[in-house]
Amino acid sequence: LDRERRSQYTVVVVAQDLGRPPQQTSRVLVINVTDADDNDPVFLKLSHGDTEFQLEEEAAAGTLVGIIAATDRDMGDNALIDYAITYGNDDGLLELQRTENSTALLSVRRRIDREQISILTLTIACGKLGSRLPSRLQYRDGDPSLIQVVVNIIDLDDNRPKFESDLIQAGIRVDAPLQTEVVTVRASDADPTAPPIRYTLYNVSFEHTSRGYPRLPVGEVDAAGVFLLEEQTGILLTHAPLTRYTHGTFTVTVAATSEPDQDPAYARVKVVVVRDSDLLRFVFAV
Repeated sequence: LDRERRSQYTVVVVAQDLGRPPQQTSRVLVINVTDADDNDPVFLKLSHGDTEFQLEEEAAAGTLVGIIAATDRDMGDNALIDYAITYGNDDGLLELQRTENSTALLSVRRRIDREQISILTLTIACGKLGSRLPSRLQYRDGDPSLIQVVVNIIDLDDNRPKFESDLIQAGIRVDAPLQTEVVTVRASDADPTAPPIRYTLYNVSFEHTSRGYPRLPVGEVDAAGVFLLEEQTGILLTHAPLTRYTHGTFTVTVAATSEPDQDPAYARVKVVVVRDSDLLRFVFAV
């Protein structure tokens, strides 16, 4: 008898004597087939996406990723199932916890950084509760005791932009026309889904750096209006005549953000104003 095919039988037993006329009686017997532990737990064939989960990076330890479930055709204690991650979790980022109803909760064990890991592909094995599950076993197609689980790590904008250089030096001729490009500042964001970076002028200051040239009175230095910065490209342009600033140095502080409420990243641009003859001997310090 196979309980998994039929768990109960109803039998009618009839007893009859040899008299004339014969006498008879009957009884109805119900036979229940008890379970034997003769089936292994298996993962059911799931539709596409049923074993693919989404998880935000930086999720706290204990955050539920998904529920893993296998089935066992036996019943009672014979149907209790245990689970183990056998591949793809070398860093111990996730963990499994068995539940009383023989499913397993896949949850976060350690912090996950999307910039380091974008996807986790796990192999999970199922077996009888109390049996020894493999400690390391890669997924094999066609093995019903194994399932492959894909966890996609969703990016959060948790990185602020970073400039290629925190200090940039450039020179500009004193007779440069308006809208002359001085330099392009560039920043990048490690978050692949971050919005475009926006550049703004945070501060502009000026100081005389060469002796022998007349100095502007402090009240006549209007450094703030000398330059423009294109918000989307980071191109720094002249916006005022530079004649009054010969042999001086502007310090332009540029801020970069990708989110409105984000702490900006900063870079300083040193712009030296020189005469034409000085360009040949101007050295850009690194």
